[in-house]
Amino acid sequence: MGSSSGMLQDGRWDSDLRESAGMKLGEMVSLVRGNTYKSSLLSETDGPVLLGLGSIERGGGFKRGSWKRYSGYTDIKILLHPGDIYVSLKDLTQSCDLLGAVSRVPANLPVGRLTQDTVKLEFSNNVSEQERLYVYWSLRTPQYRAYCKAHGTGTTNMSLSRADFLAWELPPRSPVRDTLIALFELIDEKIELNNQLNGYLAALGETMATRCSNETDGTLDDICSQSKETVSLEAAQLETYVSTENLLPNKAGLQLSAGLPTSGKVTRYRKRDTLVANIRPYFKKIWYATDEGTCSGDVIVFRANDARYAPYVFFSLCRDEFFEYVMLGAKGTKMPRGDKKQMMTFPICTNCNSTDLQLLHELASMIGTNHAESRQLMRLRDTLLPKLMSGEIDVSKVDLTQLNSHLADC
Repeated sequence: MGSSSGMLQDGRWDSDLRESAGMKLGEMVSLVRGNTYKSSLLSETDGPVLLGLGSIERGGGFKRGSWKRYSGYTDIKILLHPGDIYVSLKDLTQSCDLLGAVSRVPANLPVGRLTQDTVKLEFSNNVSEQERLYVYWSLRTPQYRAYCKAHGTGTTNMSLSRADFLAWELPPRSPVRDTLIALFELIDEKIELNNQLNGYLAALGETMATRCSNETDGTLDDICSQSKETVSLEAAQLETYVSTENLLPNKAGLQLSAGLPTSGKVTRYRKRDTLVANIRPYFKKIWYATDEGTCSGDVIVFRANDARYAPYVFFSLCRDEFFEYVMLGAKGTKMPRGDKKQMMTFPICTNCNSTDLQLLHELASMIGTNHAESRQLMRLRDTLLPKLMSGEIDVSKVDLTQLNSHLADC
């Protein structure tokens, strides 16, 4: 294989493909800090989307949610566009999960605005697109996360200084690391494609459930119940644990859990149950279980009395009307919780025809398959991320052209 290929020969680099020297982050980027905003100028429709701590996943990545826009004046310097990278240099907890966490503006968000808690990475003019990707994925590695925790200061609120952030030393670039980054990009593209497809499938399912519910003849309590099956904490497994933290807003499904509780009992859920977060129901966190597992007590497990109605229960609870109904009976102001008895009085159809039930089953199954594939891809990505720093993996035989075609066909 020629040296221009950028691949390995017998486990070693071609002689003219020497790894470049590592660089400190500050040699490639400068920081632009966001500023405060007036809450009276928040909007649902006008202005750029506010991108603060709430838009960053613990450990890194963009966090989807209910976007708030800002209709007031915004300096062009703190605007964010698709592909821009921004970072949190603060964390309101001692866990430091958000300290130094990095995010990237997704393609479907036309323009965003930094808040006082986030900074934008402004790259030097001579930095290539590949090097930008390299920076982004280096800031997603567990080694970088450990660096942030080690350099965080504060007691109640943790902070990472600009100097310490910019002093982070990037690993030297190499064909191995470039190949891993290309793989990470493909994985994220496939996850995003699954999310978009699930959005369309869910919208179709909700439409069908709404049509059925136009002929309401009962309530939710007639076709399902709330499971109260609890088990000891020892029965919980990280891969199948569900909490209000890893349920995604706006009906976007589920991501991998960051951890398990340390005490108490957990609720068991079963395949085809519908799980709904009961803290701040307006976030619309809901998931159709593709397997058995456990969940926190703040997640309600709805189980159909008749298994054929399980998808109908799911799509009925996906409807905005259900979450609005739950909020009517919710208690609390800052952290409202739904009334479990009240939500069971939600009007619903109890006699759907078999054709509709079969189609809803197929839609729910496709959504579940896509969610499961995305979680598997996340696990693969998170397993490989540490290798980006160490460079210990041999990817000389990885054909990204074939891989890209395979992911596109999935």
